[in-house]
Amino acid sequence: MKKNSAVAVLSALLMLGSVSPANAHATINMYGNSATAGGYGVMFIRVPHGCDGKATEQISVIVPKEFQSVKAQWLSGWKTSKKLNSDGSMNLFWRGGPLPDDQFADFGINVKFPSNVGTYYLKVSQKCGVDFVRWNQIPKSGEELEYPAPSVKVGEAVASHH
Repeated sequence: MKKNSAVAVLSALLMLGSVSPANAHATINMYGNSATAGGYGVMFIRVPHGCDGKATEQISVIVPKEFQSVKAQWLSGWKTSKKLNSDGSMNLFWRGGPLPDDQFADFGINVKFPSNVGTYYLKVSQKCGVDFVRWNQIPKSGEELEYPAPSVKVGEAVASHH
């Protein structure tokens, strides 16, 4: 019995040790809500850490043109701005902070979701001093990426019953 427990613990430690840093990437969290076609909601971009020991000083998120009424969440210590890109996408910026390397933060985006069902990718850039980490890779079928762009799945609108 003791031998089996030791093997299980060793196996678990080996698995934990093999987790790559790329697994700690920017993600989109909905916190109990779901994205429905044509509906409104808030998505949160989670930035899990700084850059190799440096604090994060800027976050940039490119929201695809299919989203409407895009608004950045106010966060204490951060200044927000937005810019409409030539392709119709919206670039949101949070500058300031800073977000220390050993902490995480959620950056909220209030939107009207696209009217079409599907998976949408938001490209995220994280600036720490002069260094950047860009979570902007969009997967092709079955492809593993080092810096995947976070995605949100927009589902069918649910008919309301009165």
